[in-house]
Amino acid sequence: AVGTVVNGSGISVTFPDDTTLSGVLQPPGTIRWSNNSTWTRFDTSVIKHLFVLVMENRSFDHLLGFQGITGKDAHTGAPTKADDLSGPAGGAFSNQFGTLRYKVTPTAGDTTFQTHDVQHQFLDVLTQLCGQAQGEAVKVTGGLKGGPYPPVAAAADRGFAADYAINSDATNPGEPMRGFAPGALPVLTALATEFVLCDHWFSAMAGPTEPNRMFVHAATSGVWDDSPTTSDYETIFAGKSAGDADDGISFEHGTIFDSLRRAKVPFRIYAGDGFPQVGLLSGISLYDDVEDFANFAGDIDDPTYDAAYTFIEPRYDTISQNLGLPFVNNSQHPANSVALGEALIKNVYETIRNSPHWNRSMLIITWDEHGGFFDHVTPPPAARIPAGSPPKDIQGSGHGFMFDRYGPRVPAVVISPWCPPNLIEHRQLEHSFIPATIEQLFGLRPLTNRDAGVVGLQTLATLAAPRNVTTGIPDAHAAGEPDGPVVGTPAGSAGTTVISSASPPIAPGGAPSTLNLRDPWLASALAVMIKAHIEAVPADAAKIKARGFGLKTREDLAQYHKEITPIIHNARVLARTRKLAARKLLVSRTSAVEAADQAVKAQEVGKLS
Repeated sequence: AVGTVVNGSGISVTFPDDTTLSGVLQPPGTIRWSNNSTWTRFDTSVIKHLFVLVMENRSFDHLLGFQGITGKDAHTGAPTKADDLSGPAGGAFSNQFGTLRYKVTPTAGDTTFQTHDVQHQFLDVLTQLCGQAQGEAVKVTGGLKGGPYPPVAAAADRGFAADYAINSDATNPGEPMRGFAPGALPVLTALATEFVLCDHWFSAMAGPTEPNRMFVHAATSGVWDDSPTTSDYETIFAGKSAGDADDGISFEHGTIFDSLRRAKVPFRIYAGDGFPQVGLLSGISLYDDVEDFANFAGDIDDPTYDAAYTFIEPRYDTISQNLGLPFVNNSQHPANSVALGEALIKNVYETIRNSPHWNRSMLIITWDEHGGFFDHVTPPPAARIPAGSPPKDIQGSGHGFMFDRYGPRVPAVVISPWCPPNLIEHRQLEHSFIPATIEQLFGLRPLTNRDAGVVGLQTLATLAAPRNVTTGIPDAHAAGEPDGPVVGTPAGSAGTTVISSASPPIAPGGAPSTLNLRDPWLASALAVMIKAHIEAVPADAAKIKARGFGLKTREDLAQYHKEITPIIHNARVLARTRKLAARKLLVSRTSAVEAADQAVKAQEVGKLS
């Protein structure tokens, strides 16, 4: 970039894309630009390595509501407590279904009772937030059709219990009202009290996993206001001609990975799963860009680890689960084990903590969305997202959502030795703060209006020197499973009475051999699997797409998976070999340049002496 000084505090900068912005220097170390974004001056932050781990489908109240975490306000230093359910008021929250009310209780087990999932698609979330009657009304009218999001009901009148009874388990409407008892989550609570707990971090939109994860990567989900279906992915892939990493979902201004690549800022992606969600993005290679999480510890122990941004994704094993094979899911997606996810969180933290890069690092841990579990805080309105030329507010393709409402709160913890201990950040945050933080740390432009004009999380690193963190993190342990369903009490005056007969729960699949292609998790895993096959054998892209998107039965999937497993494995092994060789060469060249530079400096010193 080329810049000129306008006056004592003003500058004008022309960037490589020919955009010219004026800026005003503001202490401490930021620039307020003419496009209303605030950037930390490049290369002045103590944070050189940003790590992000995004878990699955748990609300703030569900995980942390009963933990009673106290601390110091991140901005004033005054004593404060998390906005949670601890105390008399928290235990009074309840939701109604039929003639019974179901209270919030600290009775959550390691898995959901009888292993039912808690639904969290767009219309489920609308029912959960706005109440059963409003949810049913929107279903009848066919969506929002560009209109404003309905008013969020008072906490007592929301539809968490109703949606679960209708769509998951009619015998246990109170399941989404459960939270974890104090002490049940030793890893998360230890990190939240040792570092910075964010208690007003909202999911970026009132919807499911896929669009919320898109906000993590692009500060928008484009037109996706619900999970893409298998036919959606087929259409997306058909629109690409390259037959390689370009297959996938794209956005007007690209993703944060595109921005990093253009600026030649190194990044890495580590995935516990062979078919990670991040692979859905256009431009992300499942071989060149994605590493196996098993390599994470060894890679980061290398003093030459160069990634400025590292994104970490848990393990889902969706394909194995659908094939009836043994599987591991440590993402905390219901109905899977929360303790397995706690163990992953501890692993990631301790790997970074014990690495040579700890004193220059920040780790952000959050969850993509609330997963259908109750949270008492009302999600605030959100700014609509303009796109195109001339700009027009994006309207969701599934339900006409205008992206004008955040989703329920999720837990989030910011970890760095540069952060004072036991802070609570009460600021309103959402997933777009992740790309904003990356942009401000490494001198990139904002992607949308959601990540522009906000102050990134690197500003929580306020200490003059990194502190010596000696507190150990306890091991994860599984919370005891409840003895039975949540018991309801007769509805009184605490909320609006809703009379409804429970519909039978939706079956997880069709006939025993039929793939449940309505399952968004299966749809996304299939899409990533197809993309991985295409990348490995690009010449067969058309045949691969036809076969992959034509799978109908578990037998079809099992045979396809068996055939491509060695192909994908070999491609990953070759890609890993290439990457290691390239990194070794880069380190060798860098060392040679540094040695030559030192020699020149020595000669100059010799001449002066």
